[in-house]
Parts: sequence; C-alpha cells; structure tokens
Amino acid sequence: MAALEKEKPLATSFGPEFVCTDQDVADLKAGLPPPETKWCLVELPKEELAALEAGSRFYFHEFSGATRGNDGGQAALCTESGTYSLEFLENSNSLMIGALSTTSDAGPAPGGGAEVRPQGGGGDGPEAGAPAPAPQPPQTIFGTCQVFAQCRGQLTMKGVSPDMGKLRELLSKHRLGEPADSLDGAPAAQGETIDSLEFQVAAAPSQLKKALQDGPYAEHNGRWFLLPPALEREIVDAAVELVAASGWSLEAVDGESLLKEVQQHLKVKTTVPSVGVLRKALKSVLSEEPAAPAEAKVDGASDSAPRPDAPNATPNAEDAGAGGCRPLRFDKQKVDISKALRLLREPPARVRERFQLPLPSRAKRARVAGAPRGAGGGHQADALKVTEFAKAFQELTGSDADADAVLKLLGNAAYVDEIEGTLSAMDADSLSRDPFERLKQLFAIQTHWRPDRLAALVAPALPAGVKVDAWLLKWTRAVYLDLGEPPTEQRMLTKKFGGL
Repeated sequence: MAALEKEKPLATSFGPEFVCTDQDVADLKAGLPPPETKWCLVELPKEELAALEAGSRFYFHEFSGATRGNDGGQAALCTESGTYSLEFLENSNSLMIGALSTTSDAGPAPGGGAEVRPQGGGGDGPEAGAPAPAPQPPQTIFGTCQVFAQCRGQLTMKGVSPDMGKLRELLSKHRLGEPADSLDGAPAAQGETIDSLEFQVAAAPSQLKKALQDGPYAEHNGRWFLLPPALEREIVDAAVELVAASGWSLEAVDGESLLKEVQQHLKVKTTVPSVGVLRKALKSVLSEEPAAPAEAKVDGASDSAPRPDAPNATPNAEDAGAGGCRPLRFDKQKVDISKALRLLREPPARVRERFQLPLPSRAKRARVAGAPRGAGGGHQADALKVTEFAKAFQELTGSDADADAVLKLLGNAAYVDEIEGTLSAMDADSLSRDPFERLKQLFAIQTHWRPDRLAALVAPALPAGVKVDAWLLKWTRAVYLDLGEPPTEQRMLTKKFGGL
C-alpha cells in the first residue's frame, strides 16, 4: 500500500468501472430507496485487522431467531477468535475508494553531472583530504489515484455471544439414546461434523469448539450428538452406583469395564457407544484432568497410554484421542453433589421414609402483599424443607455440612423457595440464553428471589459489559418480607411488569 504525502498534489481520475450511486433530490423527496452500492467499508479492531492481513479468513453468517429474539436474520461476522454483530452507519458525505499507484524518477545529477575525482595518485581509493562524494538527490515520487468505487457509509462491529441457540437446534435432531440400528454404521445424515457446524453456526471456530466441549454434546466417530439431560442423569446415577457396588477406587476406574456395565444397565449399547461418550456424560462427576507436562512424556509414548496408578486400565481402549485409555477419575465432592441432586428428584415422602425424617410442622407463611397463596413457587405441600434435606445429605454422604454449606455446595443446581422454605433441583443450563426470556423462566419457577441468587442466574445471559444489578433494576422491584424462624425482614425481588 502506497502512502500519501501531506500537502502534495495527487492526480486523481475516475476509473472506467466506476458507477455513480448518488441519488437525485427529486428521488429523495419521492421516498425512493437509495441505489445499492457494490462496496462497503468495515471498521475492524486492530487485532482483527492484523489477523486479516496475516491471511486469516472471515465469514458472514446469519443469527438464528433463537439468539436474536424477534430480530432473527441479522448478519454476523465471524473471525478466527470472535463473533461480531454488524451495524450499517450511513454517511451523507461522498466516500470514494481509489487505487493509488506511484512511479519514481532519480532526476539529474548535481552540477550538470560533473564527476568528483580524488586528488593525486592513481589508486582506486580516495586519498586523505579528498572531498567526499556528493550526496545523491532524493527521488521524485509521481503518484496517481484512480477512483473505482463509491460508498454510502460503513459497517461497525460489536462483539457478541456466539449463536448457541442454532447449535442446539441443529444437534437436537441427532440425540443420543434414541432408537437407531447402530451409531457405528449410521448414515452420513446421523450426527453433525465439525465442518458442517462451522458452516451453519454463527460462531468463531474456537468459540464453537469450546461450546461443544463444555455443553451437553458428545462426539462419536467424528460426528457430534446432543446428550439429553435425562439420559445424562441416568448415566451418572448408574455409573456412581456401579462403581460403589463393584468396590472400584474412585481415583482409577477402568473406562472399558465401566462402559460394559453401563451398557448392560441401559439395555441399549448404542446409547453409550464408546468410552469417549461415557467420559463426556460423566463430566459432572469426574475430576479435572491436568495437562501433562511436556518433559514428563517418554519418547515414543502416546498421550493415551495407561498410567501406572491405573492397574485395571485397558491399553487398547476405543476413542484413545478422547481419553479412552486413561482411567476415569471420580471426584468425591462431585459424586456427593450428584447423590444430593438425585435425592431432590425423588418424591419427598420416599426420602422421609428412607431417612426416617419426621413430618415438618406447618409454619406460618410469610405475608406477600398482592400475591395469592402458593405464590412462593407452586411446590407441593410435602416438599422437602432445607433442614430436612441437609439431614438426609449428612446421612447419605457422611458429611457434617450444615444447611448453608449444603446450599453453597449445590450452587445453581438447586434453588430455595424462601417463602415456603423448601429446596428443589434446577437445571440452570436449560435456561434461555436471552436474558429477558431467562428472567421470565425464573419468575415462572417462583415469584420472589433473593437479589444475589437472581443476579447469579441472570448474569451469564447478559452481553459483555452490562452490569447485572442495573439491568435487573429495569425489570424487577424490591419487596420486604418477614422470613425465617424467628421472622426477620429480608429484601426480595419480584417482577415489575405483567409481561414477565
């Protein structure tokens, strides 16, 4: 790219392919749409511009309605590392794009081209005291610019979250656990390849891969499938019981052996076709796998080779790239959380009978102005109280954690109805990615929330840079209720408008 010199004239002309896109005033008054232009300017962040100049490829995609609400169909620009929404800013000034070309001319030598020769001696080198050669004159640059395009404005880019709604929509057609002859011999239409997903989903490749690794999706034979929450819970519950019944160490469970047991338990082999799929289904109860240091590798050894602390590891397990040969390492605390959530999914009467818990006394409900009876969350009358659940959890896991510690341990996997004092399981990952829709879902669960709990559940859906407390102030209002025993006044949030 040639540089323009300040305050230097530049010969400019319109190229033969230039097409004028100006609009006549009469057309403006008539309300006619402006003519389309063939070119548009795009403002890029510095790091993305550097990536583009280095040869990186950018792609235009379309946001699905699931991500953009009622504004589905908006364009997105996906780079190697980010996803951006596009907004066109029209400019009334004429914006011209031209190609700059330059030529150079060394010009005549100074003094009419007279040669300065060294005094005395016939040698080639200059003698002491000889005049230095005259400096060469600067080159004269001649530039021309040929205008080939006209623009009406430019596109601005704003970083946004990738279109995870489209990803789930595509993979919901390929669900593990549904009837199939064999996933190994399935047709090409079964499952989605990573190339197919990159073509259809508005997301940077790195963002898409992270979403697949972190989300409820599993890979088998190079194709991705949705792992339904109900099936994932069933696999986790079965695996935890089988490990305990077999007396295996939580620190080193042979994946192939556990896979066979789980397949027998589920009756259908293709539901969990490989150790890689089993490992993904058990992600919520497995320990984080630390990255192996480079110096720890032995020459010729594979990353998937069995470790010395896994005596029952199979050396030739399937899906070695997915970690099939590595033993499954269960995390004791995560296993306890899994057991606790299973308790919450059981009928409260069965839990009370199993752990010999007395029926709770009917405490006086908190008075909520303007709210009908049962407005706390619509729970059944015999729902487990927080204190009851804490006692059952202590007996089940051998822990001495109190009610507050148990609630902290469960995190977003459960919620408390503060008015009724009951505890229920919740799948936070199934909540909408749109913040307004997510807030509606939360108020459908229960009408009053503690400010900190509501903020923690809404924050993941908000765009970057948006403060959750300020956002909630627009859509919620604060009320003060007498809660607990003895009753104390506590601040709660409820919906401000009827549309929520």
